[in-house]
Amino acid sequence: MDVIFDKIFIREVSILASLNHTNLITYYFAMKRSANGSIEFFVRENEKEYLYIGMELMQNNLSNMLKEENDVSYIFLIDIMHQIAKGICYLHDMHIAHRGLKLENILVNIVKSKIMNNIVRHAIVKVIDFKVSKIE
Repeated sequence: MDVIFDKIFIREVSILASLNHTNLITYYFAMKRSANGSIEFFVRENEKEYLYIGMELMQNNLSNMLKEENDVSYIFLIDIMHQIAKGICYLHDMHIAHRGLKLENILVNIVKSKIMNNIVRHAIVKVIDFKVSKIE
């Protein structure tokens, strides 16, 4: 692994581990596995290493969801935008600038509920990818 990549990975994990917000991806763990199968945390042993970040599972990213969905209401999209804004506001409150916000860095779960005999769709939105984030 490249030393610069190791630093970026560790910085992203440090940012993820410090965050706790409904609209930011939930971080569970980070680890590194070397080619011989040993597992370590941020210790560089050889050139053949694999880095892993364990996060909550989501269904889709916003880019793919918008391509796949045929009938998306303005209210549905406004709700998605509101959730993105809440996540970004939290980051700014924590003095973190995301600097990499794009459709592929927004994950979405579509939840269907039955309310008064009507099927209602709701999106659960999570912001991901803090590699280029800046802490001030």
